[in-house]
Amino acid sequence: MKTFLFECKKLFRKRKVWTAAILTSAAIIVLYLFFYHTAESIRSVNSLKAEQYKNVFTSMSEEARTEIARSERTGDDSAVKGLKEAIVRAEKSQENYEQLISDFQNRSWKRIYQQDLDFLEIAINEKGSTIIEEQPINDFTLRATKIEKEWLLKRNLDPLIQQTVYTAYLPTIYDTFTGKAVEEWKKITTRYAETGVGFTYTMMSKYYLPLLGLISCFVFGNGFSSQMNRKERGLHFAMTQPVRKTTLFTANYGSAIISVVGFFLFLTGLPFLCSLLTKGIGSFQFPVLVYEGGKENPFGSEFNALNPETDLFHFIPFQTYFLKALVLGVLLTLVLLGLYTLYSLLIKSAIGTLVLTGGTAAVGWILLKTSPYNPFTYLDIHGVLNGTLAAEAFNPAFSFESGVGVLAVTVIVFLTINFLVFQWLSRRVA
Repeated sequence: MKTFLFECKKLFRKRKVWTAAILTSAAIIVLYLFFYHTAESIRSVNSLKAEQYKNVFTSMSEEARTEIARSERTGDDSAVKGLKEAIVRAEKSQENYEQLISDFQNRSWKRIYQQDLDFLEIAINEKGSTIIEEQPINDFTLRATKIEKEWLLKRNLDPLIQQTVYTAYLPTIYDTFTGKAVEEWKKITTRYAETGVGFTYTMMSKYYLPLLGLISCFVFGNGFSSQMNRKERGLHFAMTQPVRKTTLFTANYGSAIISVVGFFLFLTGLPFLCSLLTKGIGSFQFPVLVYEGGKENPFGSEFNALNPETDLFHFIPFQTYFLKALVLGVLLTLVLLGLYTLYSLLIKSAIGTLVLTGGTAAVGWILLKTSPYNPFTYLDIHGVLNGTLAAEAFNPAFSFESGVGVLAVTVIVFLTINFLVFQWLSRRVA
């Protein structure tokens, strides 16, 4: 225990460690503030667009009234009747946009959700009627968007911000747009967050946790390499002391695990702390889409295909998603630490170790991502938890439970390998 505490104290006394930790924390704070201000900007733009649309209908009403006066002078009663009906429709639309502007500004979403649900009910029943750049929105996306709106409405939750004044669709893996529709769809479905929950969920879908794990290894995982370089020669000195090699390894590796995992959890929770100064943490009941996939084709796996009309899905609260993501994130960080430690024992360069660790993980994911028993498959934590990997591969083995098992075994394997390498290097030093 004394050796362990000594290694922890030695690690936290290093100026480089604190500098890297502070810079990393600052980068995440800046990233959160960027997303927050982007969301605020988009919300303001949506209000301005609604204002422009309202002005269009106001102009239409004024023009119609001018035409009525002309038609009355010429005695065209039929035209007068049609123009009066047009005025009623324009004024109704004008009122709707005025209410929409008020809702955007006051963050009142209930009426917006209800309007979206009414529209989506029609869109689902009239298949192919809702289009983006002349390409229909698939049935799965419409159904998923509808259930998400119902979830938000029932629990009175704020949405993530999207760049549209119309229905804010939920993008899914079933979207198969081409050409200009791809760009337009991405534009109106990209989501931005104002709260800590929203930011964390948005970033978790973009390999955020693996990146935090790798950064944590770089900041706090260099205990072995720093002791073995020519300047410090800490390991050489330790070998002359009455300390067992096993104790020395356990102290170094244990201090690395505690500090790396601790820093990883701190970075994960940092956006929640930042959000207390802006729009708040948000609700942990926010809905997360989970794909259930489709049925395998009886004629062979080569004929398997996702079916947007029959494939099923469900939603889980962010709370459930977040806890599972944390478990996988911690285990994945320990895997990366094991790989990082192995390289640091061999090459003794922090930058080189970082590059090799990241490169190995990326190559392992690219080459073997179709296997649920490849630990680097679980770099895509979001794809595992929301069912994307299982649905696309028609393989339920891509699951949280499989991830925990595979990553835990890999952690033990790396622990064993690192201990053996450490023993070998210790004999050389001695």
